[in-house]
Amino acid sequence: WHKPESDITDYFNYGFNEDTWRLYCQRQQEIRQEQQGINRTKQHESMQAQAVANDTSSAEMKLIQHALNLKQQQQMNERMQQMNAQAGLGGGGIAGGQMHDGSQFAQQPFVAQQQMMQPQPQQLQMNIQRLQARLQQREAMGMGWDG
Repeated sequence: WHKPESDITDYFNYGFNEDTWRLYCQRQQEIRQEQQGINRTKQHESMQAQAVANDTSSAEMKLIQHALNLKQQQQMNERMQQMNAQAGLGGGGIAGGQMHDGSQFAQQPFVAQQQMMQPQPQQLQMNIQRLQARLQQREAMGMGWDG
Protein backbone atom coordinates (compact mmCIF):
# COMPACT_ATOMS: atom_id res chain seq x y z
CA TRP A 1 0.00 0.00 0.00
CA HIS A 2 3.08 2.25 0.15
CA LYS A 3 3.57 2.09 -3.62
CA PRO A 4 2.18 5.03 -5.53
CA GLU A 5 0.11 2.88 -7.92
CA SER A 6 -1.55 0.78 -5.13
CA ASP A 7 -5.07 1.39 -3.93
CA ILE A 8 -5.18 1.75 -0.14
CA THR A 9 -8.76 0.37 -0.07
CA ASP A 10 -7.30 -2.95 -1.21
CA TYR A 11 -5.59 -3.09 2.19
CA PHE A 12 -7.82 -1.07 4.57
CA ASN A 13 -11.59 -0.79 4.90
CA TYR A 14 -13.90 1.83 6.37
CA GLY A 15 -11.57 4.72 5.64
CA PHE A 16 -8.70 3.40 7.73
CA ASN A 17 -5.13 4.03 6.82
CA GLU A 18 -1.97 2.70 8.43
CA ASP A 19 -2.04 5.25 11.27
CA THR A 20 -5.75 5.08 12.03
CA TRP A 21 -5.62 1.27 11.93
CA ARG A 22 -2.89 1.25 14.59
CA LEU A 23 -4.94 3.63 16.75
CA TYR A 24 -8.01 1.43 16.28
CA CYS A 25 -6.09 -1.73 17.29
CA GLN A 26 -4.60 0.01 20.32
CA ARG A 27 -8.04 1.19 21.44
CA GLN A 28 -9.48 -2.33 21.01
CA GLN A 29 -6.76 -3.72 23.26
CA GLU A 30 -7.49 -1.06 25.88
CA ILE A 31 -11.20 -1.85 25.78
CA ARG A 32 -10.50 -5.58 26.21
CA GLN A 33 -8.20 -4.95 29.16
CA GLU A 34 -10.79 -2.68 30.79
CA GLN A 35 -13.49 -5.28 30.22
CA GLN A 36 -11.34 -8.04 31.72
CA GLY A 37 -10.69 -5.84 34.75
CA ILE A 38 -14.41 -5.16 35.14
CA ASN A 39 -15.23 -8.85 34.78
CA ARG A 40 -12.60 -9.77 37.37
CA THR A 41 -13.97 -7.14 39.73
CA LYS A 42 -17.54 -8.35 39.23
CA GLN A 43 -16.46 -11.96 39.69
CA HIS A 44 -14.58 -11.06 42.87
CA GLU A 45 -17.53 -9.07 44.22
CA SER A 46 -19.88 -11.93 43.38
CA MET A 47 -17.65 -14.40 45.19
CA GLN A 48 -17.47 -12.11 48.22
CA ALA A 49 -21.25 -11.68 48.25
CA GLN A 50 -21.72 -15.44 48.02
CA ALA A 51 -19.28 -16.00 50.89
CA VAL A 52 -21.12 -13.45 53.03
CA ALA A 53 -24.47 -15.05 52.15
CA ASN A 54 -23.13 -18.49 53.05
CA ASP A 55 -21.72 -17.23 56.34
CA THR A 56 -24.97 -15.43 57.11
CA SER A 57 -27.06 -18.48 56.25
CA SER A 58 -24.85 -20.70 58.36
CA ALA A 59 -24.98 -18.31 61.32
CA GLU A 60 -28.74 -17.90 60.99
CA MET A 61 -29.24 -21.66 60.82
CA LYS A 62 -27.13 -22.10 63.96
CA LEU A 63 -29.17 -19.41 65.70
CA ILE A 64 -32.42 -21.07 64.66
CA GLN A 65 -31.17 -24.45 65.85
CA HIS A 66 -30.09 -22.91 69.14
CA ALA A 67 -33.47 -21.21 69.58
CA LEU A 68 -35.27 -24.46 68.82
CA ASN A 69 -33.07 -26.35 71.27
CA LEU A 70 -33.78 -23.75 73.94
CA LYS A 71 -37.50 -23.95 73.26
CA GLN A 72 -37.40 -27.76 73.52
CA GLN A 73 -35.45 -27.49 76.75
CA GLN A 74 -37.97 -25.05 78.15
CA GLN A 75 -40.86 -27.33 77.19
CA MET A 76 -39.13 -30.32 78.76
CA ASN A 77 -38.55 -28.39 81.99
CA GLU A 78 -42.18 -27.32 82.05
CA ARG A 79 -43.24 -30.96 81.65
CA MET A 80 -40.87 -32.00 84.45
CA GLN A 81 -42.33 -29.32 86.71
CA GLN A 82 -45.83 -30.53 85.90
CA MET A 83 -44.84 -34.11 86.62
CA ASN A 84 -43.22 -33.05 89.91
CA ALA A 85 -46.34 -31.12 90.85
CA GLN A 86 -48.53 -34.13 90.05
CA ALA A 87 -46.22 -36.38 92.09
CA GLY A 88 -46.46 -33.98 95.03
CA LEU A 89 -42.83 -32.92 94.84
CA GLY A 90 -43.58 -29.19 94.87
CA GLY A 91 -40.93 -26.83 93.63
CA GLY A 92 -38.63 -25.31 96.14
CA GLY A 93 -36.38 -23.77 93.52
CA ILE A 94 -32.64 -24.04 93.99
CA ALA A 95 -32.92 -24.44 97.77
CA GLY A 96 -34.86 -27.67 97.57
CA GLY A 97 -38.34 -29.07 97.48
CA GLN A 98 -41.00 -30.50 99.70
CA MET A 99 -41.95 -34.16 99.69
CA HIS A 100 -45.58 -35.28 99.61
CA ASP A 101 -45.43 -36.03 103.33
CA GLY A 102 -44.14 -32.52 104.09
CA SER A 103 -40.47 -33.40 104.63
CA GLN A 104 -37.77 -31.39 102.83
CA PHE A 105 -35.28 -32.68 100.24
CA ALA A 106 -32.38 -31.03 98.46
CA GLN A 107 -32.36 -30.89 94.69
CA GLN A 108 -29.36 -32.22 92.85
CA PRO A 109 -26.80 -29.53 91.80
CA PHE A 110 -27.27 -30.16 88.06
CA VAL A 111 -30.99 -29.40 88.38
CA ALA A 112 -30.13 -26.03 89.92
CA GLN A 113 -27.67 -25.35 87.08
CA GLN A 114 -30.28 -26.20 84.48
CA GLN A 115 -32.74 -23.82 86.06
CA MET A 116 -30.18 -21.00 86.10
CA MET A 117 -29.28 -21.62 82.46
CA GLN A 118 -32.83 -21.56 81.19
CA PRO A 119 -33.49 -18.74 78.75
CA GLN A 120 -36.10 -16.22 79.59
CA PRO A 121 -39.32 -16.74 77.59
CA GLN A 122 -39.19 -13.10 76.45
CA GLN A 123 -35.69 -13.60 75.05
CA LEU A 124 -36.75 -16.72 73.19
CA GLN A 125 -39.74 -14.91 71.73
CA MET A 126 -37.55 -11.99 70.61
CA ASN A 127 -35.07 -14.38 68.96
CA ILE A 128 -37.85 -16.18 67.13
CA GLN A 129 -39.40 -12.89 65.95
CA ARG A 130 -36.01 -11.66 64.75
CA LEU A 131 -35.41 -14.89 62.83
CA GLN A 132 -38.87 -14.74 61.27
CA ALA A 133 -38.26 -11.15 60.16
CA ARG A 134 -34.88 -12.13 58.66
CA LEU A 135 -36.47 -15.04 56.81
CA GLN A 136 -39.13 -12.71 55.39
CA GLN A 137 -36.41 -10.32 54.20
CA ARG A 138 -34.48 -13.14 52.52
CA GLU A 139 -37.64 -14.49 50.89
CA ALA A 140 -38.50 -10.98 49.65
CA MET A 141 -35.07 -10.90 48.01
CA GLY A 142 -35.78 -14.33 46.51
CA MET A 143 -33.05 -15.99 48.56
CA GLY A 144 -34.76 -18.14 51.20
CA TRP A 145 -32.35 -20.04 53.46
CA ASP A 146 -30.41 -21.57 50.58
CA GLY A 147 -29.17 -18.56 48.90
